[in-house]
Amino acid sequence: MKTFRLHPYMRPAIKSFENKKFQERSKVIFDFIKKSALKGVFTAQDKHWVFVGYNRKINPSEPKSGWMPKVYICVSPADYWEVIVSLVAITPDMKLSWKFCKNLETFARPDKIVLYFHSSSELKKFVKKIKPFLKGKKSHQLKFALSLGSGIFAGVDPTFLKTSWRYYRWALDESIIKENKKKVPLTKEVREALKKLNINLKNEGPLKLNPSSKNNKFIKKLWKEVNS
Repeated sequence: MKTFRLHPYMRPAIKSFENKKFQERSKVIFDFIKKSALKGVFTAQDKHWVFVGYNRKINPSEPKSGWMPKVYICVSPADYWEVIVSLVAITPDMKLSWKFCKNLETFARPDKIVLYFHSSSELKKFVKKIKPFLKGKKSHQLKFALSLGSGIFAGVDPTFLKTSWRYYRWALDESIIKENKKKVPLTKEVREALKKLNINLKNEGPLKLNPSSKNNKFIKKLWKEVNS
């Protein structure tokens, strides 16, 4: 397999997914799932992902706040397809909108199962339901997200910026956070700015999973400078 130079946002690369036996087995399993389990829910595909939705909705409608809570499930190859089948089974009941990676040969990024929610309470309800099932399963780490244990991580997409949480968190890490972490204590101005940006310095997740839209204008202006 070719070695690709990965953007930090795509790390840590999970080498165990490169195993040829796993990839061959995955093609058989995926074909079976398409003909059986996935028939009961709406799906769409692109080069890398299969999008699964309830009632023909791939993603929930964009929240008025401009922030969309999400969960990443990071399990080992041995548990990957079992988890996907379990998620398919509860999709109608919980009205889930999610995606899983099908391009396991070249798509090395660690976040291969991603779920989207309308609210933080909906996210927490899902985590409570799925956590017992994931207990004891092998998992891997994910950068730029909040660990909830059992291979579950959380973020919240700033949809008003048309970007993802992990890219947002990485970009701010490179442009603002790293430099200011060297300064102890942080100035009042920096603390206030990071609070407005929904950044939690105790971990790599968001300060809130349900931020209001009151700081979106400030964030948009700063993001334009950061992303230039």
